[in-house]
Amino acid sequence: MLKKTYEYARTYYGCTQDEFLCGFNRAQQYIFARYGGEYASPDGGGMRRVSSVEEELPVREDFVEPILDAIAAEKTGDEKKMVDFVTKCDYCYRTLWREKMRGRRIRRAAI
Repeated sequence: MLKKTYEYARTYYGCTQDEFLCGFNRAQQYIFARYGGEYASPDGGGMRRVSSVEEELPVREDFVEPILDAIAAEKTGDEKKMVDFVTKCDYCYRTLWREKMRGRRIRRAAI
C-alpha cells in the first residue's frame, strides 16, 4: 500500500521518493503525536519511520488520504491542503473512536 501511495503522489504532485518519504514521516509524526498509537497504528503499537516505499504501511489505511494532502501541501505550498490534512485526520480519529466506543456506556462521575 505504501508503494501505491508513493506512485499516486509521484503522478499527481511530482514528488521524488525522498520528498515523499520525508513528507510521509512528518505527517505520520503529527498523527501519532496527536492521536496516539492506539488509533494511528494498524497494530496499536508505536510509530515506526519508513525509509523505503517497499515497506508495509505503518499507519491505518484511514489516514492515507490525509497524509497525501500533507505531502501535497509541502510540495505545492497550498495552505488549503494542510487545512484539509488536519480536518481529515480529525475525522478519521473520530470515526475510529466511535467504532471503538460502540456498545460501551460512558459512566459519569457522581457529584
